Amino acid sequence: TFNYNYKDNFLTLPLIVGFSDSIMMESDIFFGKSHIGAIQNNNYFNIPFREDEPEFMFPRHTYGAFAKVFDGWGLSFVMAKEGLSIGNTKTGSIFYNNTFETDAYMQMNLFAESFKYSLDIVQVDYSKNLYLHQVEARPWKQFKIGFMEGTQIVGPFELRFINPFMVQHSLSAWNDLNQDDSPYGEESICAYFGFNFDWTPVKNVRIYGIYAQNEIQAPNERDRVGVLYPNSLGFQLGTDVTIPSGKDGFWNVSLEGIYTSPYLYYKHTAEASLYREREDNMSSDMIKTWIGTPLGPDCLAFETGFGYEKLSKWKWNVSYMLTMKGENDFSLFDEKSKPNTNVEGNRGDQNTEYYSYYPVVAFRLDPSKYDECKEDAQDMWLHGIIQYTNQISAEAEYSFNEMLTASGRCTYTWIFNNNHITDVFEKGLELTFAIKYNVF
Repeated sequence: TFNYNYKDNFLTLPLIVGFSDSIMMESDIFFGKSHIGAIQNNNYFNIPFREDEPEFMFPRHTYGAFAKVFDGWGLSFVMAKEGLSIGNTKTGSIFYNNTFETDAYMQMNLFAESFKYSLDIVQVDYSKNLYLHQVEARPWKQFKIGFMEGTQIVGPFELRFINPFMVQHSLSAWNDLNQDDSPYGEESICAYFGFNFDWTPVKNVRIYGIYAQNEIQAPNERDRVGVLYPNSLGFQLGTDVTIPSGKDGFWNVSLEGIYTSPYLYYKHTAEASLYREREDNMSSDMIKTWIGTPLGPDCLAFETGFGYEKLSKWKWNVSYMLTMKGENDFSLFDEKSKPNTNVEGNRGDQNTEYYSYYPVVAFRLDPSKYDECKEDAQDMWLHGIIQYTNQISAEAEYSFNEMLTASGRCTYTWIFNNNHITDVFEKGLELTFAIKYNVF
């Protein structure tokens, strides 16, 4: 349960510089464990002991921000490395979560009391950029709805995708980037769409939801080849209830569920898919992150919890989470094959290996597998042997004063069909204790 992205490191020396009320710059210079070091079974401390455990890439969260509010409206500009998030959820946003590693992103916001426009330009890595528009409206005080559209391009920066209110899908950029002799069809582009809402039907009750998709076939597109394109979508729905109790205290009750289809975030190639991978410079292992929920595609999960908080003093929480995970994950990107030259109608160079995990690409490489590819694309339930992960957590935090805080957590996990192997059962207990002292 160690959160590599947002748990405190062994030593953090934040650098914060501000100018008036409008400009802020911050950098989290730290010494801590890398992602690889943190997930090892023999990981007992957040102190890097071995030479391959320290995180080489730091700072991780560094940004510069400008904001100004005028009479009835305002604007802001943020330049940061990573940490962008769209939606306030318990398990992580399925559309864009703050665990998605990127090289940099720029965000511009224009906002008023009942309207907000955001432009995000994300450099996922040296080779691909994501262009994202967000429009939020509050038609009445208790309800907010937002729409998001984006395009990820494997290639140089493109000005046409940052035109405000331009419907990016209408640019048909896949026609410009596709190679006619390739079995992929869409090897350098991924369209992305979603919406979210927040509703407060009564005081202290919040209901929220997020929808995400990067591929969907309209009824008129579902011809013989069209049915080989899997509908890639996900839903997230949850509620928070806050019940005031006593002076400066309140109870919290929450419930959230998510569903991600087997091919959400996937495109025809790994490069065009909505994920990022980088090499850990200390251990040479590859670190991979999805754009959305860390649970990834091919998943159905539920989390519920309740707790109590005394403002600025202490709090506790107990939660239970059930995660049902299909076999589609980063490992799909390892599936490659050459065209089957024994079957007519195949596409691609016979001496080249192509990604073959995506149904329509697998069909173009080997037309004899049409029925198999169609069944794979149309199956919206979790694929393969389902792994069932159950997790119960109890955590508490106590603040002695403004400088000193102590916290602890106990988590028990039991897994059925571990690593997607039938009848393999595993269990484990995790105990965490931390003391935080703010020097300044």
